[in-house]
Amino acid sequence: MKRTTLTPPPLKIAIVSAILGLGAVSGANAQQTQQSQSLSMQQVEAEITQLEQTLTNGKQLQNDQVIKLLSLSHIRNLHAIRENSQKATNAGNLYFTQTRTVGANESRSKENEKKITENTNNIDKNIKQLSQTQNALIEQNEEINQDIQGVAELVESQGSQIEKNKTAIEQNANKNLINVFEIEKNKTAIAKNKKHIKDLARAQLAGVAVMEELDKNIQENKADISSVTKKAFQNQIDIQKNNSSIEDLYEATSDNLDKISQLDGAVFNNTQNIKDLVAYSEMQDKYAQQQTDAIDALNKASSENTQNIEDLAAYNELQDAYAKQQTEAIDALNKASSANTDNIAKNQADIANNINNIYELAQQQDQHASDIKNLGKASLTNTKRIATAELGIAENKKDALIAKKQANQNKADITTNKADITKNKAGITTNKADITKNKTTLAQHHQRIDANKRTIDANQRAIEAKLGGKVDAQKLVDLETKVKQNQDKVDERLTTVQENYSQLNTQVQSVDNKVGTVNARVNDLNDKVENSMAAQAALNGLFQPYNVGKVSVSAAVGAYGSKSAIAVGAGYRVNPHLAFKGGAAINTSGSRKGSYNLGINYEF
Repeated sequence: MKRTTLTPPPLKIAIVSAILGLGAVSGANAQQTQQSQSLSMQQVEAEITQLEQTLTNGKQLQNDQVIKLLSLSHIRNLHAIRENSQKATNAGNLYFTQTRTVGANESRSKENEKKITENTNNIDKNIKQLSQTQNALIEQNEEINQDIQGVAELVESQGSQIEKNKTAIEQNANKNLINVFEIEKNKTAIAKNKKHIKDLARAQLAGVAVMEELDKNIQENKADISSVTKKAFQNQIDIQKNNSSIEDLYEATSDNLDKISQLDGAVFNNTQNIKDLVAYSEMQDKYAQQQTDAIDALNKASSENTQNIEDLAAYNELQDAYAKQQTEAIDALNKASSANTDNIAKNQADIANNINNIYELAQQQDQHASDIKNLGKASLTNTKRIATAELGIAENKKDALIAKKQANQNKADITTNKADITKNKAGITTNKADITKNKTTLAQHHQRIDANKRTIDANQRAIEAKLGGKVDAQKLVDLETKVKQNQDKVDERLTTVQENYSQLNTQVQSVDNKVGTVNARVNDLNDKVENSMAAQAALNGLFQPYNVGKVSVSAAVGAYGSKSAIAVGAGYRVNPHLAFKGGAAINTSGSRKGSYNLGINYEF
């Protein structure tokens, strides 16, 4: 009996080769993925179980834990795909072995075609389900991208608002400095006016004393009294000028009060803006919670995708069982049947398409894992931006409190200035009354001088009448002696007045020198303030440490007015709740003094 060797049809060989090729490609991908992971499957399953247990307990995962969970799930999925590919390879080998004994049984081939059609339909259903799942994931990715775009726009808007608040705070700080300088100038002018008023009062008292002394010798000192009268008038003119200066100072102080009132309004508006920004930050926190819920939904979708893969594995097991049954049936019906070549060629094309679709789905799964990882990075970036915005808000609150404190200090200084001005007005009123009294006294002195002049003329005429028109030489000598003595006294008084005037000029010069010193100190203080503001601006530019167990090193540049500074700093985050930070800054111009800060942050 001649033995017949059964040769598998070319179509079946092509199908088996395609299945073996798919298993080889999937096995290569799985092997590459397994080589890129340092964890065994037991460790992967243990890590996933631990993270899922954390979610089961109601705790919220951190961003890095979410990324880790997604990566481990992807590794588990790839491992399952590798096992399924191996099973497919085994099934292909088994099918190849079976086709060697099939022969040409036409009736069995038709049954096989029917089963293949059913399998194709089932595969189509699975592909359709996978496509729907893929479309759902794509839609979720698009929604998440839109959410991320919205968060980015919100962060950008918040950054713009923070910049506006910083600008308003800097303007308020400039106005506060200007008000401080104006108040210092007002204090200096008030002190100078007080000194001048006191000096003028002393000079006036000295003039009155001289006038009272001259009144005793009025007959011999007419010319000197006239000179003193002129000086008294000059004092009156000087006092009038001082009155005008004080009135101008009062008007300048009133203008300063208006400016400080405007500053109070600006501080109030800035405080309101800060409150609005805090409310906006709370709203942004709610939006971040919504984003976290969206990521949880994506994780749930990934879990459903994993379940679909497990269902596919179960289907492969059923297919293996069916292949075993087919082998038993083929052993019983091994007398051969003719194959329908055209239908098998069609089935071959369908199976090749299915293989390509399955391979594309595996690639799309890899792309989904990459997109999820990028989404986790974007979420971490948004978290950092939110933390930076919250830090800017805290700095704005601090600057607003400083501005408010400075405004309160300005109000207290203005109240003190008002009290001093009220006292000066009272002193000016007293001086005006004294001047009026002095005018009355001078008028009385003029009347007495005229009366004494008439008396002297009458005495002179009486003396000449007694002497027959001749004057006694001895009496003239005595009279000249008395006149000389009186003249010496007048000269002595004039010397005293000149010395007092010289001392007054010296004191005025000393006051001017002190004013110049104060101006120099104010200018020096202005430089120090600008250097300090520049240093603080540089220190505020240093970044907060974010990643746990990482040391962050940063540098920044700051400027205020014409001054600038550079700063360097470092930070370390011990855990998600505790972090340390420190920095140092130095000015690049002027005194080049340094500033530093150290800080600790605990979140709960």
